[in-house]
Amino acid sequence: MNQTYDFVIIGAGPAGLAAAMEAKKQKLPVLVLDEQPEAGGQIYRSVSSTKHLRPETYSLLGPDYQVGQTLEHSFQQSGVDYIPGASVWQVEPDLSVLYLRNGDVEQVGARRLLVATGAMERPVPIPGWTLPGVMGAAAADVLLKSSGTVPSGRVVLAGSGPLLWLTASRLAAADVKILAVLETTTLLNYLQALPHLPRALFASEYLLKGLRLKQQVRRAGIPVHSGIHELNATGTKRLETVCYTHQGQSRKLAAETLLLHEGVVSNTQLTRQLGCEHIWHELQRYWHPLLDEWGNTSVEGV
Repeated sequence: MNQTYDFVIIGAGPAGLAAAMEAKKQKLPVLVLDEQPEAGGQIYRSVSSTKHLRPETYSLLGPDYQVGQTLEHSFQQSGVDYIPGASVWQVEPDLSVLYLRNGDVEQVGARRLLVATGAMERPVPIPGWTLPGVMGAAAADVLLKSSGTVPSGRVVLAGSGPLLWLTASRLAAADVKILAVLETTTLLNYLQALPHLPRALFASEYLLKGLRLKQQVRRAGIPVHSGIHELNATGTKRLETVCYTHQGQSRKLAAETLLLHEGVVSNTQLTRQLGCEHIWHELQRYWHPLLDEWGNTSVEGV
């Protein structure tokens, strides 16, 4: 493909789809590229095929996932040019986009480029994190959405953040044997967050949603240990034991799977390759592109 579009969007998650449909309304020639076979991004991964091929999983994932079907359907009906299975690996200074699809390298031109590659799970490099059986909680969530696959055997979830609790509640609903949720958040962390509570109350539905997730996990009879530290995974050829310290005591859990999560961070691979200026987010501790009030990066046209 040697076509040039006014607007090329990399990423077919919620942000990319919404931007594409708005651009189409404004009569802009727009193209969406995404490496996955279906639109929806990580949050709505495989929503159409899950609905039709795995209705039991679709039902289990609940309304927060199912609403993606409406977004994906609207996008498909919009007439936006869309190329799935396209892995973008290079963007030239003139905004020519090179991507790999079906083993072939193709190129498309862009007058303006929107990077909508979303977030990625923050790595959690604890001792033993490279053992087979240790993986990210978000990865387990993706497997559930894309193939209906859940971990077998004894499972431990460890870390912090909403996705940890969401994954735990979904796996519990799928009858996965969860031995414990090990929360690294401490009482001090909650006390330090109190000054932000008044602003958070403006989005009280999210606070209530988080409380409901915690209640679902506890109602499932899953032990929750908060304020744990010195977390590590041990085993010879694969994970055998999850070790941690809680309330001053060293503890161990024999398990086949350990799911780690400490939040998500911006996926900056493309913006770094483009040479965009990045800044450090001190509170959340990650790098992200420097943007102006209109979302423009330091690179013209991006």
